Amino acid sequence: MAMLFAARKGVFFHLRLCLNTRIVIPHRALHTSIKPLSVAVDLPKLTDCVVEPKTPTKAVAARQQAMVYMHLGKHRLTSLVVFTTFVGYYMGFGPLLSPTLPILLSGTFLQGLAANGCNQLLERRQDALMNRTQCRPLVIKSISVPHAILAVSTFAVTGAGLLWVINPLTCYLGLASLGIYVCVYTPLKRIHWINTWAGAVVGMLPPLMGSAAAGALDPTAWFVGGILYLWQMPHFLSLSYLCARDYSTANFQMLPCLDPKLASYYGLVHTAMLTGWCVAVPLFCNCSPYFVLEAALLNLWFLWRAVKYWKAPGIETARKMFRASILYLTILLLLLMFHRKAPSPPALPTWQPMD
Repeated sequence: MAMLFAARKGVFFHLRLCLNTRIVIPHRALHTSIKPLSVAVDLPKLTDCVVEPKTPTKAVAARQQAMVYMHLGKHRLTSLVVFTTFVGYYMGFGPLLSPTLPILLSGTFLQGLAANGCNQLLERRQDALMNRTQCRPLVIKSISVPHAILAVSTFAVTGAGLLWVINPLTCYLGLASLGIYVCVYTPLKRIHWINTWAGAVVGMLPPLMGSAAAGALDPTAWFVGGILYLWQMPHFLSLSYLCARDYSTANFQMLPCLDPKLASYYGLVHTAMLTGWCVAVPLFCNCSPYFVLEAALLNLWFLWRAVKYWKAPGIETARKMFRASILYLTILLLLLMFHRKAPSPPALPTWQPMD
């Protein structure tokens, strides 16, 4: 249960981070030969982007060393992944007092640390150029590259082992998430702006892992996965706009850097799709009909924010869209769990007298 509380804490920290964006003065980046991305639009200032927390410079004490590992794996973002895994497990009616739950959450957390750690290893030169990532452990040399490789490998192997204890399907889904994030999404960021859609596949897999750990991939698990896939578009496209100057400096091919209007349009389209998804699909899932009404009202508010962002793409509308996306997902998932409906028991055979 400790992992569950950590996941919930991560969700609300993420919400607090968005509502209280930290602003720092950028310092000189490390020497690199990376050429900035050529863009034809005015980009937001560096101070408009959300900045990650600073990593301890020297890891002397055990607690400091542990924090370096946590920052290497972006533990606060990973805890959000753990929370969505729990949502899938809970909606699949997995037993809360079973040892399966802490094993699942621990394995998911370690797999998330491994994925984010690999990402930082592969992008350490780009991270040194961006204002929002200049305090990451590998950039400020809180940890060496060989040490980071060892740590990430340990996270990946241990996490996969824990998930395998539950069942092979949960383990395979976790490895698929890790593989897509490291081998597809991360390199694709330097090639094409379609990377956001590839990365969204990673975000939809944790609820499926939770459902698989609970027993089977039921329709509700696919419904939650669909929510997370569609939600990531307005969320990350608005965030990418706020960090467009950083991304262009690191030569990341992000759509808001190249065409902010098209990015805001795709954000609106996926928000509209998300509205239809939330209204229609719960009719076939194990949740109360009241969820449909509440989700419709919530989605209308979120759609209104997306329309505002599409009509006038800018720093203010992008920031409001980004904050709204965090609040929206938190409320929607809590409502879904609150309105969970037990499946109907199978009908008993009717007794008929013998002739």
